[in-house]
Amino acid sequence: MNQRIGQSVTELMTAEYAPIKEIWGKVITDQSLTMIYAPPKAGKTFFAWKLAHSIATGTKFLKWVCTQSKVAIIDGEMSARDLAQRAIVLDESAPSRIRGGQMLIITPDDTGGSMWNMANHHDQLKFDEATRGYQVVIFDNYLNCSFPENPRDDEIARWARIQPWLIRLRSAGKAVILIHHANKEGKAEGTQRKENTMNNVIAIRPIGRSSDSTRMELVFERMRNLWGDDLSPIVIELINSSDGKMHWAWNEAEDDRIVKVRKMLAQRLPVAEIAKALNIDVWDAIELVDKAKGGM
Repeated sequence: MNQRIGQSVTELMTAEYAPIKEIWGKVITDQSLTMIYAPPKAGKTFFAWKLAHSIATGTKFLKWVCTQSKVAIIDGEMSARDLAQRAIVLDESAPSRIRGGQMLIITPDDTGGSMWNMANHHDQLKFDEATRGYQVVIFDNYLNCSFPENPRDDEIARWARIQPWLIRLRSAGKAVILIHHANKEGKAEGTQRKENTMNNVIAIRPIGRSSDSTRMELVFERMRNLWGDDLSPIVIELINSSDGKMHWAWNEAEDDRIVKVRKMLAQRLPVAEIAKALNIDVWDAIELVDKAKGGM
């Protein structure tokens, strides 16, 4: 007798399912695939580490509270020695310190000098075993954790092997986060098939950098559990304080005019000239100036 595959719509609607577990608010939940991409030197690794630490300690990051969960970071680029100091600064800067095995770090030092390949079936099994028991798995970054097995092994072929594996991880309940590079046009590098598989796609867009801070815009391009105003981008800032600690701040990015107004205020332009530059009336300009001054 053939076993039936699937279920009726009535069965689907009446079945009992485990509720969605929020991991980073509704931004990242269990059973999800998320891509976070940014240009080189935009601060995406610092962002990924802060997010991982916040999840591991169950603390707030930016505007969302994290549910404490075990996190594994696979860093395909940096050595353990290089990451150690960064981890110390991150932990000392946080409101809660890491305890026990809540946060696992895997570097090329742990995998024989070369990171395992996400596009290789045998290496996928190694990743599975190493991250067993961890609810969140972060790959930093995708390009350094997936590479050709032969000269003809292009990215589309590699992704065809990676995609089913990631879907299996999602089905098993894990939240998988891919840190990725942006191309020269500001889009995620490589085939768009990656984005088509993701539940969530988040872009980090650089705004400006000073001697002690880096400002970025967090843009929610595709989100499974956010709607309406929650999809509005936010401006975030990584601040290096004089005591050697790192702090994060955020502000609603209502529109790009706020960023433009801040730049014009830095140039000491009067409100009338700001209004003219933005092609708005003076009262609207005054409101934007007030918001820009009350930012971060």
